[in-house]
Amino acid sequence: MSRIFFSLGILALLLMAATLSIGLYLGDFKAQLLERRQLDREIQTLQTQIPKPADWEVQLAAARARMAALDAVRGWFRVHLLLGVGTSLTVILVNCIAVTYFIGTGRWCREVVETYRLDPALAAKSQKLKRRSFPWAALGIASALVISALGAAADPGTLRSTTDVWATPHLVAAFAGFLVIAWAFFIQWANIGENHAVIEEIVARVGEVRREQGLET
Repeated sequence: MSRIFFSLGILALLLMAATLSIGLYLGDFKAQLLERRQLDREIQTLQTQIPKPADWEVQLAAARARMAALDAVRGWFRVHLLLGVGTSLTVILVNCIAVTYFIGTGRWCREVVETYRLDPALAAKSQKLKRRSFPWAALGIASALVISALGAAADPGTLRSTTDVWATPHLVAAFAGFLVIAWAFFIQWANIGENHAVIEEIVARVGEVRREQGLET
């Protein structure tokens, strides 16, 4: 489980880094959207204007070239949006996997310790690791949700007047959230490793008890 969680955590962080990089590449996307609208009006004017200016073909070609460049950036914005949603879901999933793991193994440890009358400290240690991991899992999930919410508020595609206000908080939250989520993954990964050691010790002691009672050859 430790290796699986490590791989999933790295995948989630790589997705976050990719989403953040695309967001930085976009720059002031709202200004580019407004420029595209202006270019669209200029192209329509050049095509319908009578009489046409002497260099109208040059102006039209330049406007269309710039329009194509802006359309390419708009395509990257869609990638940023979809990748952001997928990344948030991945981060939430990875944290939920850790929570589910500790719930399941914690109960298993308690039941096995009680059944074979082992040292209660073993089950208590597993429960302690679970309690130490849950706040970090919740923090990781909350960080992903905050970043997504701020991203929705800063979405320039809506052309709301308040999107500029949320752009900087979204960027700061993305950088801070990356660090917080990375640290939360590390803490949970370390606790999963410790819990695995507890499970191995319980299995070893169960084997000793069964051999003493003649239940195993």
